[in-house]
Amino acid sequence: MATRDVDTATRDDVIQIARSLPDYSSAPHFDRLALKAGGKIFATVDSAGETVNLMLTPEDQSELLAVTDAARPVPGVWGRKGSTTVTLSRVERADLREWLATAWRRRATPKLLREHPDV
Repeated sequence: MATRDVDTATRDDVIQIARSLPDYSSAPHFDRLALKAGGKIFATVDSAGETVNLMLTPEDQSELLAVTDAARPVPGVWGRKGSTTVTLSRVERADLREWLATAWRRRATPKLLREHPDV
């Protein structure tokens, strides 16, 4: 059995980081788990723990694609709108935390953003 680098991210890391963000909730979403802020999905993680889809802006997506080869646009219209798939075994936890926070900020309500300006 292969071992993973201790700094790479896992599905549990995704959920732990998401739970630390304000007004977190989750719900099943097709074959994935939807991570929500104020009832709006900001990310989904697959049940196998291999990938997370982040709801980013096209600008955020471009920046992410420029710094890592672990990310790719979600196929189709969602990807053109900024949704981005990240392969967890190829990213570090610290980077994942930053990217999840970016997705949270994109989807959080204006009230949540005002109440939590440091996220």
